Amino acid sequence: HASTRERLPIARMNETFDRIFAITGRPESVLDLACGLNPVYLAHRLPNAAIVGVDISGQCVNVIRAFGGAEARLGDLLCEIPEDEADAALMFKVLPLLERQRTGAAMEALMRVNAEWIVASFPTRSLGGRNVGMEKHYSEWMEAHVPENRAIAARLTGENELFYVLKRK
Repeated sequence: HASTRERLPIARMNETFDRIFAITGRPESVLDLACGLNPVYLAHRLPNAAIVGVDISGQCVNVIRAFGGAEARLGDLLCEIPEDEADAALMFKVLPLLERQRTGAAMEALMRVNAEWIVASFPTRSLGGRNVGMEKHYSEWMEAHVPENRAIAARLTGENELFYVLKRK
């Protein structure tokens, strides 16, 4: 999975989640939307947490189920946002895709997620590795679209990814 591959090696994933959990605390429940293969990693990183991953790819869902340790569901976030309550919801690189498919869909998803924390991420480089102003563009977009029930707790940058950590007000 392309987004998971960008966070490899595991040391880079560990560093990313160390930075996130330093802000959110160690969650006891995680809802990972458009999860890719993240739940496989999270099940090992947070062995006692309830991890639910939702993805449109049946292949990803099957791999997660095969590894165990996390619940995996097939789902299209344009059609339905899961109502599960969680300490933290992860929305890595999915908001631009939702918005591109239907104007307002990203904001709707942010509003409907039922979690104390939402960690949303955005790409900062093209898949070819080029820096084409994506960090500035997505920073401006996110800061203009923070739901009224959320506050920005942190803005973090990684090698290819921009993260916003949003706290429920």
